[in-house]
Amino acid sequence: MGFFDGLRALLGAPKTEEIENEELKIDIDERESPVSVSDFVSYLKTELERRRGDRWYFELQWILNSNFLNGHQHCDINTKSHKIETVELEFDYLENGVYNRIAPIFDTRLASLRNVKFAMTVRPATAELDDLGKADISTELLRYTQNKLGWDDLKNKLYNWSELTGTAFVLSYWDPSSGKVIGETEDGMKVHEGDIECGILTPYEVFPESLYKEDISSQRNIITDQVMSVDEIYDRYGLRVEGKDCDTYIVSPIPGAGGYGTTTYISTVITTATAKVHDSEHVITYYEQPSKKYPSGRIAVVIGDKLIHYGEMPYSCIPINMVKCKEVAGQFFGKTYVQDLIPWQRAYNGCVNSLHDYIKASCNEPLLVPQGSVRDVDDIIMHGLAPNQVIEYRNEMGQPTFLSHSGIPQNITNEIHDIVNNMEYAAGISTLMAYGTAPAGVKSGKALENLREIDNTRISLSAENMRNMAKALAVVWLHIYKTFCRGYRVCNIVGENQLGNLLVWCSDEINSYDIVYDTVNELALSEEQQKENFLQAYQMGLFADERGVVPSEIKQKAIEALRVGTFTPTLSLNDEQSNNAKRENSFVEAGVIPVLDELDDDYIHLSEHKRYALQYRFRRMEKVMPEITKEFRNHIKAHEMRIAQREEAARQAALQAQMTGENR
Repeated sequence: MGFFDGLRALLGAPKTEEIENEELKIDIDERESPVSVSDFVSYLKTELERRRGDRWYFELQWILNSNFLNGHQHCDINTKSHKIETVELEFDYLENGVYNRIAPIFDTRLASLRNVKFAMTVRPATAELDDLGKADISTELLRYTQNKLGWDDLKNKLYNWSELTGTAFVLSYWDPSSGKVIGETEDGMKVHEGDIECGILTPYEVFPESLYKEDISSQRNIITDQVMSVDEIYDRYGLRVEGKDCDTYIVSPIPGAGGYGTTTYISTVITTATAKVHDSEHVITYYEQPSKKYPSGRIAVVIGDKLIHYGEMPYSCIPINMVKCKEVAGQFFGKTYVQDLIPWQRAYNGCVNSLHDYIKASCNEPLLVPQGSVRDVDDIIMHGLAPNQVIEYRNEMGQPTFLSHSGIPQNITNEIHDIVNNMEYAAGISTLMAYGTAPAGVKSGKALENLREIDNTRISLSAENMRNMAKALAVVWLHIYKTFCRGYRVCNIVGENQLGNLLVWCSDEINSYDIVYDTVNELALSEEQQKENFLQAYQMGLFADERGVVPSEIKQKAIEALRVGTFTPTLSLNDEQSNNAKRENSFVEAGVIPVLDELDDDYIHLSEHKRYALQYRFRRMEKVMPEITKEFRNHIKAHEMRIAQREEAARQAALQAQMTGENR
């Protein structure tokens, strides 16, 4: 069963053989006139080209950003021809090198952004035990989906595109041909249970209704245009199409000038440009939001010139989420700092090239020759001055002399340093983040920490945009599961304590879409700052109980924060005891009652077991498995009895020792 076959089976949409008839009437326009398949395909392609023409400047800016990042920096946008054109030097003898500072800044920002965590929790709809349990299942399902879809790799690609072009997109969809095989059709085709799939959409592939509506929810419809190979179309949609040559954007090497003069030697640079790919086809998808005329919205897919799918949109909203590097008021596409760095990069190249021109001119000083004093001036012009060369001249006409230079002007070097600082400032980083060294004049630890916090705060704006997008994406995933899942499902997940668990759930378990992050934005509040806050609270005694005793797990956290290596063996042993007790808690949910072991640390086990027994999930389990929970309570009492026996034995031993001392 192919992608669209499964989707139509779920939605009751027209079959492939039905919409292959180009004269089939599939809709009615605003004037109550019927719309055929061919009419709709023509409208969709015309509208796509109109939108492509409206956003030409954005595409050229994205290409220019990519060129500067990859080293092709002698180019600019020609607003008349709507093309990226190479800028030629006025004189061939001038230095024309490229000294790329955008690339290391780009890598520095990516390295910082990838430290942000995205663990999320679903809040319960109400305080009822049943809703609390459903929220737990939704949370585990969400984390399972993140792991299954490769969230870390997806996130890194999103960062790359949003930092380069200013905007990146994620498309989520239900794939009936994914997931476990649950049966076969009469013709032997395997039937899958279906699952969520998602992928990256570049800004080149997304065409909004309006460039001046800021987000997807405000767009009435969105068109995506993707160039796919015929094999990829078959793998994804189960359709065989005849491929052709299609234009798309690629990154490729081109010859570019470099070094001393454009005619001296040719270097290779990387540029973004349009090129043709073979055996491919355009896959155009039309998404329309729910409206009065279309309460469920619309979705249509055109591959080549054929309408492959047309029907109601199966999702509650357009299943595309976007993330921006920097938001621009009143503009759909975001902006990237690379765009701000381009003028500075041009200035930097100009200054460094001028400096090199000056140095080479100083090292190859021009020779001032009085007219008529040298017999063979042409030979000097052609070959220059070789070592130990003898120049014959007429003394009465004047002696040839070198044109002297006064040295490199300090203003040039100062300007280069100023440009470097301004580029780092425009990108939201400082010398501390870029080089790991403190700026001149900054020596105190407090000043360095303030500078680090300023860096993180500015980059945290981009990280917070990603966190907001990830939350919205999680809501879309839960909505898709709620809509498409049938019956109960079993997922293999890694639960607490790295135990393999089975998550059994159905769509009725999803009833809340209130999602929060488990941690704060690490760039807004760094890990070091979090540790410092923890240690301050620990020193103030805020973690001590009413007897002034700090629990052992809090002490372990303090040891971790202080990184005291001497106590690592003790810390490891306590962790093993705690993990062992938590594993026993997990076994209880499977109906296995733990047995006392002589190696158990009763104090740690008792603490972990009581903490588990006080949770609402245990209270909910008491209604379902009362005998199991009763036995577990008896296990807790057994630990308490062993502790009481040991304490009593210790008191008796102390009393005996005291009596023995008195008798002596």
